[in-house]
Amino acid sequence: MCRMLGAASSSPAEVRLLVSCLARAAQRDVLRHDEVHGDGWGMAAYSREGLLVRRSARPIFDELSDVDSLHLPAGEQLVMVHARAASDSSKVGIAYSHPYEALSADGRRLYLLAHNGSVDREGLGRALGLGELSGNYVDSELALMVIAREGLSEGALELLRNYTETALDLLIMEVDRPSGAARLYAYSYWRDLGEGEYYELRVISAGSTTAVVSSTVAKYCEALELRHSGLGPGRLVMVGELSVNRSGGLTGFSRWRGPTP
Repeated sequence: MCRMLGAASSSPAEVRLLVSCLARAAQRDVLRHDEVHGDGWGMAAYSREGLLVRRSARPIFDELSDVDSLHLPAGEQLVMVHARAASDSSKVGIAYSHPYEALSADGRRLYLLAHNGSVDREGLGRALGLGELSGNYVDSELALMVIAREGLSEGALELLRNYTETALDLLIMEVDRPSGAARLYAYSYWRDLGEGEYYELRVISAGSTTAVVSSTVAKYCEALELRHSGLGPGRLVMVGELSVNRSGGLTGFSRWRGPTP
């Protein structure tokens, strides 16, 4: 399993506070028998400064022991950060850390994806026509292949649900390459109804930030007096959108205010 957060914010300081909660959740998952999510971490941030993507093989709680050292853009931004606990120990390293990237079939949209949960890699690989090659991929990469091929359609999400073994918690950044407009989406689905407390993504809306975070991240954020509420199952939500023109000027920013806690 993994822990993650996605945020639309105009305050880097508020985002760093959320990342501090993520680092603590990765070091000690109090909602999952103190599990450690230490198999690398990664992030993507989109702003007027550009698209920043960073991946590491080190645990987030080691590399960001001082969260102030995390470089974030100034001002408005869309951000996703992911701490990984690999289900396949042979696939650990910088190149396996989230977020993963892919282009749409027409080349117009860039997708970046962070995922928590597990998907039937062999079955989904067959559906994608990969055969035995599916073993070369992480299941999250196959999920991204579906989205890159079909977009964020209900058909794509239904296909992924059909192959979900535990949960399909997704953070997806979609960048329209010709226009420079980006959107950050969140989606939460889990197979076992009794596991909702752990798998359901939580929404935090406070100050200048709206964030969708894993349950354990929300738990640690309670110490910061940040209230949270459930995203709900099977609901695709746009957390925020941001547009940048070709000269790097900000032309639009908005964020979802979230449900009432």
